[in-house]
Amino acid sequence: RRRTIRWDLGGDWVTVSSVEASKRALDGRRWTDKAHPGRDVYVVREGIVTGGATPAKLEASLDGSVFSTMEGKASGKWLANGEIQWSGGGGTWLPVASPEETRAKLEGTRWTEEAHPGERIFTVSQGVIQGASAPATVVLLSDGTLYTTLHANMSGVLLDDGRLRWDGDAGTWVPLASQEEVHAKLEAATWTESKRPGEHKFVVRAGSVMRDGMGVASIVLLVDGRAYLTSNGEAVEGTFQGPSSLSWGPDHDTWVALASTEQLAQVEGKTWTEEASP
Repeated sequence: RRRTIRWDLGGDWVTVSSVEASKRALDGRRWTDKAHPGRDVYVVREGIVTGGATPAKLEASLDGSVFSTMEGKASGKWLANGEIQWSGGGGTWLPVASPEETRAKLEGTRWTEEAHPGERIFTVSQGVIQGASAPATVVLLSDGTLYTTLHANMSGVLLDDGRLRWDGDAGTWVPLASQEEVHAKLEAATWTESKRPGEHKFVVRAGSVMRDGMGVASIVLLVDGRAYLTSNGEAVEGTFQGPSSLSWGPDHDTWVALASTEQLAQVEGKTWTEEASP
């Protein structure tokens, strides 16, 4: 319970938690400014908050009030949802997820727009989104909401199915498979069309499809196993019918993987005869 001592000569004293209790309550917590989420992240260590212009003290009282030596943020209220509302027009801080949670959910992830798969690829690295016209910061809040400077503090949320849905007209991003999975499923094989086997050979390298040595399309592989082939602005969805067969849409051909050099070596130099007339 908060207690106040009011002095005759002016001014009040209020009870605060012990220094150690305050440090324990605040230590390691992270916030970002609601007006500019992600631009600055404030981190508290041993009663000192960093991330602003200069380090400042930050303490918590028994009733959830907070006090700081940071300019414009002398006192505020620490709410049950983790936000800090600063008095006197100091704005609001939003609680940021831990570095471990941020790394697990965002670091190294690759995305593409669901409406235009493969047209643009976005990669998240150390809190920055690469792949747009300019790099943009991204921050994950404790409640799972994301904010990015990609489009004027755009917010979004990670859905249970792995997609990232942005507010407004920004659409939805779908997660791309890792580079290792792309190599194993697409790049490690040479492909040909099942209707005309051997007439053309397709090789996938760094997101591009080479037909007989010439680039003809771009290709992406999603986390859920779907592939998208884009040529002349038209995207065609592909699905794997096993590890060596990739079917492209209802009106397109199927790719089949050609035998590897090791597989060919197993039959090289052998003599064969027809089973019906040995």
